[in-house]
Amino acid sequence: MNTPLRRGEPRTRLKLVHRALIGGGVVLLVRLSVLQGVRGLAYRAAIRPQRIILEPTHGSIVDRNGVILAQSLYDGTLAFDPSVVLARPKKPVEARRFDARLLASAYRVASIAHMTPIEVQQAMDAAYRSAAAYRTAAKHQELRFVPIRRHLSINQRQEIETSRPRLLGFGVVDGTVRTYSLGPDAAQVVGWIDGQHRPVLGLEETERSVLDGRAGMCLAYTDPRGDEIPGTRRAFTPMVQGENVQTTLDARIQRAAAAAASRVYSEYHPKGVAVIVLAPTTGSVLGLADMPTFDPNSTAPSARTQSEMRERATCQLIEPGSVMKPLTMAAAWDAGAVNASSRFLCTGVTEIGGRALHCVLEGARFAHGHGLLSCAGIVTYSCNIGAAHVALLLGGRKLDQDFRAFGLYQNAGLGLPYEATGFWSLVPKDPQPYAPVKVARAAFGQSVVITPFALIRGFSTIANDGVAMRSRIVRALTDLNGQVVRRFPPVTEGRVISSSTADAIRQMMVDVITRGTGRAASVYGYICAGKTGTANKYHAGQYISSFGGFLPAGPHSTPRAAIYVMVDEPQGAHFGAEVAAPAWQQLASQVMTILNVPRDDPDGSQFRAAHGGSAPPSDAALAQSSPAEHNLPTDSAG
Repeated sequence: MNTPLRRGEPRTRLKLVHRALIGGGVVLLVRLSVLQGVRGLAYRAAIRPQRIILEPTHGSIVDRNGVILAQSLYDGTLAFDPSVVLARPKKPVEARRFDARLLASAYRVASIAHMTPIEVQQAMDAAYRSAAAYRTAAKHQELRFVPIRRHLSINQRQEIETSRPRLLGFGVVDGTVRTYSLGPDAAQVVGWIDGQHRPVLGLEETERSVLDGRAGMCLAYTDPRGDEIPGTRRAFTPMVQGENVQTTLDARIQRAAAAAASRVYSEYHPKGVAVIVLAPTTGSVLGLADMPTFDPNSTAPSARTQSEMRERATCQLIEPGSVMKPLTMAAAWDAGAVNASSRFLCTGVTEIGGRALHCVLEGARFAHGHGLLSCAGIVTYSCNIGAAHVALLLGGRKLDQDFRAFGLYQNAGLGLPYEATGFWSLVPKDPQPYAPVKVARAAFGQSVVITPFALIRGFSTIANDGVAMRSRIVRALTDLNGQVVRRFPPVTEGRVISSSTADAIRQMMVDVITRGTGRAASVYGYICAGKTGTANKYHAGQYISSFGGFLPAGPHSTPRAAIYVMVDEPQGAHFGAEVAAPAWQQLASQVMTILNVPRDDPDGSQFRAAHGGSAPPSDAALAQSSPAEHNLPTDSAG
């Protein structure tokens, strides 16, 4: 049975609730007064504004098809805060509870970080000793978050951050690691980030401002433990995210060029090898490989030598040798100093300016010199004496000017670190820069100093109908979402030689491979144009061996690739035809396959002529020379 509600009882209860509320409010006011008044100064002293750096995301480097060459991935560092040990309770019961929680945290961390509990305990002990030493040296300042295990994945980080109960004393310091998909195959051209997060060499160094972006900054309040208090950020300086650099490189061609350089390096043990692949019609660098090289993914950069880190194609100055003869002939032909009816006599040796110049004569046919040669014959059979007379007819000053017009003395213009510039004379302030013997030697690539890149850029001008293109290795900049921010289209620098001169020199270079010194460079299915080079260095027995050329080079073809192979001081052999031409042939065949270039000599007429009517290579041989392992989409060389 319900008890009847007594008169006046609701009012009594309301009074009690009212008094309770008033009492609670008074307590709160007193507490707030204590916190803001008595203890306020202490709290305000402990909570102070701190500058917080807002780190941007680092951009990636990709090839022309979007294949990643360099990117930043998450790389966390497991750390232990030794100061938590100082907060160990004094009371035995609480101390045992604290020790149990710390031990459980250590076991949990060991499981996540793939460490043994003993390893974690040893790391904690070492961290505590380091903190104690730091506290003594730094006048009682605390050392926070001592690293105990690096290279944690993002999943491991999440496990540590979300562990319940929360891990005592353990945390993860976020970071990134730079990875390189082509490894040693593109180390010098792509570059790398060292252990101090500094870019070294290649595109990493030259495009640093684009890739890095710009860090931002804000002010925020932190508690006594140094943790940011949410909602207190003020005074933002916005960060600028890094941008991606899309290069003109083709990852498949880069790998093929690196493989070609590696084969030559392994067979002839030279001081160094440089391999360059250009697109003549756009000036785009498709491949740039060096040997020796190194792995930018390695964690032991101290083992890298200066030779391994050197980018030879744009930085090394060489006397290129006979590979220069097509450029000498182009200058004289375009000026009208020589023509198709010009003839020059080679007896094997001649005297110019009081010095004897010799021709390198191969076979019984040329035992007493090359005989009477046309301009085409001089290039085809690589006649030094004939080239010298052509240069003397043109004149040294004009030859120097034309070499300059071909861009032989310019740096590569790619923006890579330490690009070198060439020059006409080896003698500083030469009083006789155009002395006859100097001009004669310059005609076949001696005493003139240029980079390998400058040489193939000159050949690209011949391949491009006499028009020079500005070299480029960066195609576009994109934001982190892949949207193009800025494009770098091909740029025409101007006509260097006439179209008719370019056609004439192209045919001479085709003859070099058909029946001259470059027969080993013939590629079945394509008309190739090229030139061998063998340059004496200034120490007995040391040579620069090279082969440069372009293809397809038929009369109605548009050359898609200009390739240069330079070998510095090969051992066991030294002629460019023997050392560099076979490597050029293998690489040229692979490049045509990668770019899916239609054959301009489907019957292999040049290949048969170069090999004395030999049968074409088998399908198996062709397959071996094609980079079938690179199953990436094909695209035009642009």
